[in-house]
Amino acid sequence: NRVQSQSGYTRFSGNAGLGINLVDASDPPSGVTPNDVGDGDTGANDLINTPVIRSISSLGAGNFQISGVACPSCLVSLHLVDPDPSGHGEGYNLSSTSADSLGVWTLPVGIGIPTPTTAVTAIATQPTSGISEFALNANVLGFAAITDVCGNNILEASEECDDGNGISGDGCSAVCTSEFCGDGIVQPGLGETCDDGNNVAGDGCNAICQIEFCGDGVLQSSLGETCDDANNTAGDGCDAVCMTEVVDTDDDGIPDTSDNCPTMPNMSQADNDGDLIGDVCDPDDDNDSVLDVNDNCPLVANLSQGDSDNDLLGDACDDNDFHRADPNGDGRTNLADVVFPLNFLFRGGLAPTCMNAADANNDGQVDIADAICTVNYLFLGGLPPPSPGPAASPCGPDTEPLGQPGNVGCALYADC
Repeated sequence: NRVQSQSGYTRFSGNAGLGINLVDASDPPSGVTPNDVGDGDTGANDLINTPVIRSISSLGAGNFQISGVACPSCLVSLHLVDPDPSGHGEGYNLSSTSADSLGVWTLPVGIGIPTPTTAVTAIATQPTSGISEFALNANVLGFAAITDVCGNNILEASEECDDGNGISGDGCSAVCTSEFCGDGIVQPGLGETCDDGNNVAGDGCNAICQIEFCGDGVLQSSLGETCDDANNTAGDGCDAVCMTEVVDTDDDGIPDTSDNCPTMPNMSQADNDGDLIGDVCDPDDDNDSVLDVNDNCPLVANLSQGDSDNDLLGDACDDNDFHRADPNGDGRTNLADVVFPLNFLFRGGLAPTCMNAADANNDGQVDIADAICTVNYLFLGGLPPPSPGPAASPCGPDTEPLGQPGNVGCALYADC
């Protein structure tokens, strides 16, 4: 671009393109980058928005007062326009001022007697981003002819709002432009504590322009939080800087979040009844509605609390020694031990008090096959019943633990 210094002024002129062009892939054919609400776009010089000239009023003798909005606290340089086909400036600098913290600026300048084509434009300079493109040209006579009065509480054609005062920060600026959450300008008068140019939560400034912080109860993943429990207290699963803590209250090596009994050590995580409460802290380990302290069989459901041999161990988990193939429990294996289970199975007879003794073939169920197994052994030279064998053998427990498919229990067996 062609830049000249002339009698203390900086002049942009004679350019085939824009006087200042912040090149962006989304530029329209003119090359002029449009302003965006909140000025959140990125690119060359952060594509900072150009100033917007809102009013020009005559002070007499070729002097004018020009007002507008720009980025907060930016340096605004006003330029007298050289004709440019884009309608966005070139020209020489008249004067400069700083926008206030809400982006409003006012500048008195001497232009001389304007002609119908006399126009002004402006550029903004932000310390960290750099310079903007030229603003849309404002025809001096055209603006000066506007009789709208900002601050008279009457919404007029050139105004976005008019709240009857010349104060910024209350929703309507001193130059009658609308102020709102998401415009990129913090408006304390609207209760804003931040404004990042959008209404998206989770980026440090929430959708209603309040600062997001660790301890506000909202998980801000973009701020690096992995938890937020609405406080800054450590030791409760979420530490003072909103990082998830591994809490192990009972010091058993299993985090509380995974521990089925977080207040009592239980590395095995045993849960007999599958109710997600570990056995060491479950008052009813078999979930049969009888508390363990009163349950004669605390790991096997037995609501009836039956105890045939009165040994204080419930029938459901009492695994007495026995002789297999002696279901009547008389200490002998004979024809009566064939008849007894058949009466139980088919004639409504008494049930064996030791089902394991009646399970002659040890297949985990009492049925007619057990009678056949005993008949084969007694009369047809068949194999003896499995251990613990028939009455001639020593008493003993089932070969499988209680609760396994092959052990159907032995609540009472008198001969052993």
